[in-house]
Amino acid sequence: MEDVVNPVEHVDRPVLRRMKIPFVIAAPTVPGFPVCLRSKGFEELFGPSMHVKVGCDAREVLRPSDPKETKVWQSFFDSIMEGQFYLNENVDSPLDGWQLPDNGRLPAGEIAFIQTFRGRFGNPIECLVYLKHVELDDCPFLLALHAYLPSEAEQDSSREKLFARLNARLDEVIAEMASEYVYYAPMRRQTKYHPL
Repeated sequence: MEDVVNPVEHVDRPVLRRMKIPFVIAAPTVPGFPVCLRSKGFEELFGPSMHVKVGCDAREVLRPSDPKETKVWQSFFDSIMEGQFYLNENVDSPLDGWQLPDNGRLPAGEIAFIQTFRGRFGNPIECLVYLKHVELDDCPFLLALHAYLPSEAEQDSSREKLFARLNARLDEVIAEMASEYVYYAPMRRQTKYHPL
């Protein structure tokens, strides 16, 4: 395993950049907690004008839209900065109404929330953002997956499928990371979600 001298350069691998899954990666050990990689899927979803740009502070641009979710979000980021994996205590979650397995409680080092983004043409887009704290070659990183939220009329029937699809995509990104680096994160539960 190589020592990580420059986390930003270390995580910038073509195999991750070319993935069609919408995600970004940020480096908490670098001053300013910069976003250091945007996947092809993220570029296609949001376009170049998106406010989540390489170099911007992840704490500023990956923030929940609902102020009630800020406490959990802040605790998550504090845990990363302290070198700890956030433990999702029994607190209110933006996924409470989603009827997910294990009462919507996510594994250690993971949170999810709703955020409004500006899309490719400047239009507001509601997204489910799934944050995961990972270690690559013993260096911490933040992985943030994104998915469009269904319209309000469709939400009841499709949000569980959306969450299942996001989980499957997360597993794909983890597999690529594990093939490129010495990968570590708390084990994810083998939970059966609704069919995709």
